[in-house]
Amino acid sequence: MKLRTSRHHRLCRSLGGSDDPRNVVTVCHKSHSLWHIIFGNMHAHQIADEIERHFIDREIKLTRIQQVRKPIILGSNEASSLNMRKQAWNRLFHRMDHEMTLAWINSVWLDPDFILTTPKSSKFRWDDN
Repeated sequence: MKLRTSRHHRLCRSLGGSDDPRNVVTVCHKSHSLWHIIFGNMHAHQIADEIERHFIDREIKLTRIQQVRKPIILGSNEASSLNMRKQAWNRLFHRMDHEMTLAWINSVWLDPDFILTTPKSSKFRWDDN
């Protein structure tokens, strides 16, 4: 059986993202769908806020790693309930520890101009219902 893949724009096209290779990655179609259930077309700032609010027990820090000044356009994720987003999070990241989860978010999913970090003592909330 062939794995279905899709192109993920790390900064969504609707928020000004381009087809530049630095911004586009090929991901498993199922994982891509789960990411968008959780975060829709949110900007990196909104993603950081959502992770902090619903998925970790401590502050999350979002750092701009590229000093290019471009306007921040906020996206939305109004289609998915919080419960649905939590279930999708658990499916997408269920076998990953804290460091692996952040590394995958930073290298595959998040706008490449930003990086997420948390204090070492932070833990993800895996069991919220």
